[in-house]
Amino acid sequence: MIQYSTMLYSAIGIFLCACLAACRPDSNNNNSIIEPVKPQATNFAPAPVARSNWTLASADTSRGQVLFAFYGLGAKKTYDDIQKDVHAYELDSDTWKKVADIPVSQGVLASVATSMKNSIYLAGGYTVAKNGDEKS
Repeated sequence: MIQYSTMLYSAIGIFLCACLAACRPDSNNNNSIIEPVKPQATNFAPAPVARSNWTLASADTSRGQVLFAFYGLGAKKTYDDIQKDVHAYELDSDTWKKVADIPVSQGVLASVATSMKNSIYLAGGYTVAKNGDEKS
């Protein structure tokens, strides 16, 4: 129960941080009213692989701000197409590269990631068996 609660609170915390990051004080510097930040159109280099359900975390590195993409579901969208690799997108150079494979026997879906003090923490998720069974 402790592990589940910790993962749940971590997921809620990440969600709240994302919501707060997407808001700013209103134009009159009145901190009691928050309005959404308007998205700006930006063209990014395409990801090197076709994936859905990536787990994402960004971190400040010696190469600037980097977005790390973990796991993900490949184009076949079947149990055997859940990936275990890590890709990094460097914002300053607008480039992607494969960083490594995650040392696990099977990739997972619906995990969470966050960065803190020069480290990225990856937790949770579930695996999918050939018969479609899911295991957390």
